[in-house]
Amino acid sequence: MVKFVVESGTALGRIGRITSWGDVQLDHRTPSCMLYTRAGHIPHLTWQVFTEWLHLLQQPIFQLTLPSIFESLSVVEKFGKGYAAFCAMPKDSATHLSILDPLGRIESGFNDNKSISIWTKAGRRSIDVTALRRSVLACGPCTMETLLDYDTPRECTNKRLTKAVTRTLRFFNETL
Repeated sequence: MVKFVVESGTALGRIGRITSWGDVQLDHRTPSCMLYTRAGHIPHLTWQVFTEWLHLLQQPIFQLTLPSIFESLSVVEKFGKGYAAFCAMPKDSATHLSILDPLGRIESGFNDNKSISIWTKAGRRSIDVTALRRSVLACGPCTMETLLDYDTPRECTNKRLTKAVTRTLRFFNETL
């Protein structure tokens, strides 16, 4: 669970602090962003360079993306210590498991009533609630996203939007 304390708010937004990110205690001012990772690593940086040369003003929150780590989940399951330890992230790192990769491709027309599609390097994979639970148990992230029906282009009908919301709520309830 994320604990967020609002320090001030206006019509434009809120300023606050995140005091807990899952099981990691931190003091993270907002607005902020997560550090993007591919397969558990910041692109073009080693963890040694990150820890020794980057002097950040606050403890970062790392975004793990399911499409970039999905093919290696069986190995991480056998490893048994979670994805952060598998990738040698700094100790007590705050991690978040995202279902979609913000830099990856998202194609329309592949979701169904029981699963959504993600695109890995090996191609399209269907993810249902059972696969998501297995992924979360293997990765051990501090926080996660539930499955969502993202297939709602701008020109879609209200019927399609209603269907997407209904599926997303069903995915959420099944995940709990």
